[in-house]
Amino acid sequence: MNDLLFLFGQVQEGIFLLSAFPLIILLVIGTCFFVFAGLCGFLPTILTIAGSTYPVARAKTLGTPYIQEGILDNLLDSGAIEEILAKIEASGFLTRKSPEEMRHSPEIVLERNEIEQFQTFISSVPSDFNPFFTSYQQLYEIRMIKRILRMLYHCSDCDATKEKLFPVGILKPDIIDGMRESPGLEDSLHLLSQTPYQFLLSLPLLAYHEQKSLIAFDIALDQFWADDLYASCTRIQSTLVTPFLEFTRIFADLTNIRTLIRGKHAGLSTPFISSCTLSMGKSIPQWRVTQLNELMSVPDLVRELGSTEYGPYLEPVLTRYPDPGSLTEFDLALDQILLMTLGRISRVYYFTGGPLIRFMLAKEYEYRNLRIIINGIMEKGDRDTIKNLLVHDIMAG
Repeated sequence: MNDLLFLFGQVQEGIFLLSAFPLIILLVIGTCFFVFAGLCGFLPTILTIAGSTYPVARAKTLGTPYIQEGILDNLLDSGAIEEILAKIEASGFLTRKSPEEMRHSPEIVLERNEIEQFQTFISSVPSDFNPFFTSYQQLYEIRMIKRILRMLYHCSDCDATKEKLFPVGILKPDIIDGMRESPGLEDSLHLLSQTPYQFLLSLPLLAYHEQKSLIAFDIALDQFWADDLYASCTRIQSTLVTPFLEFTRIFADLTNIRTLIRGKHAGLSTPFISSCTLSMGKSIPQWRVTQLNELMSVPDLVRELGSTEYGPYLEPVLTRYPDPGSLTEFDLALDQILLMTLGRISRVYYFTGGPLIRFMLAKEYEYRNLRIIINGIMEKGDRDTIKNLLVHDIMAG
């Protein structure tokens, strides 16, 4: 009997070893793989790709419904602003916002929520990607600076518009209050002399005095932001940086086109426009940007761009130039190009940041679309006019 029990025990042990053998082999192979990857320098990349799984899945779950044409049409078909706000709230788009707050100042609530959501987004992405997304976050500082300058330029009642100004980034409450209460635009800019935006006090200020137009500040701020985005890519490891570099180079092309169109329309000097162009474009090299800058009119400029991949989206707007609204149409065409291009980048670089870059930009356009719709409906704007100001995902319909 004891012999039988011993034999049975031996058989069980043998069966256990045989069943565990594949697992042991997998553990050995996995260990060897990670040792090899570590020795070859691939391990950080693998860990970053693995770390992207959650934020990419989160982005897919949240989605970006308000760049979908059908959903935007549904909002535009609403009869009143209350109906639009109810639909937005019911979709769960806004978090921790009371209905009363939303109805009192919807645009401000949307903007504050946008900034909060971007900070939440950054906290979820792999730390290797932080340089790029932190740089992109300067968008909110730049937006606030432009808003303050417009208020001062148009002599707006700053007390009445105070709620539209709030701290963000380096713009602390004392800086915002000081700029808002300054006796003039130039005095306001001096409060930025100890910040990264002190460059506004040099050539942009000189161009402003020459043209009496804020466009010089807009162009200079956009150039500064695009340049900083490109520089941020140098702080991302080479095995992960490709989608970020591709985005910033396309963004540089579109920023240069925007600068040339705005600058030529406003009559800014060729040297000033040249000082605000970028050299890292993907499809339009610096020498070509210099040639385009020598053209004297917007129509000539756009026709010359016809040979580039961007031309077909810009040329249709020429039929309405120089109507003031055509400048907005040029901007919207460039935004549409960027969103469409990011759809491709998202698919090609699915595991190395592509979907996160697209989600970031799509979210920005979502909030902007909602602000435009709400503001347009509140001002009794024409439905088609409002819709033409929206950016939507062409691929999704």
